[in-house]
Amino acid sequence: MDAISLYELHRIKEEPIGVMYVSIGGAGKLGAIDNLKTEWCLTDNSIIIAVDNDEAGEECRNKNPNIRFIIPENKDWNEDLMKMKGL
Repeated sequence: MDAISLYELHRIKEEPIGVMYVSIGGAGKLGAIDNLKTEWCLTDNSIIIAVDNDEAGEECRNKNPNIRFIIPENKDWNEDLMKMKGL
């Protein structure tokens, strides 16, 4: 849901969308991030993690210090999207 919400936020704001939005099914699944690096041959600087604005998201960011990140204004990207749409 969050990957779709973030995509929709970027689409509404007309921000560049030439990226791949991938849900890893929870910030605790660090193996998914490692898989992006090894199986997809991505480097740390070509990945941006967009985890929730909570303790689990902070832990994920701390465990991946070389990867850029963005965080939502609210708890997650779906809440940001709902707020933007006035829901």
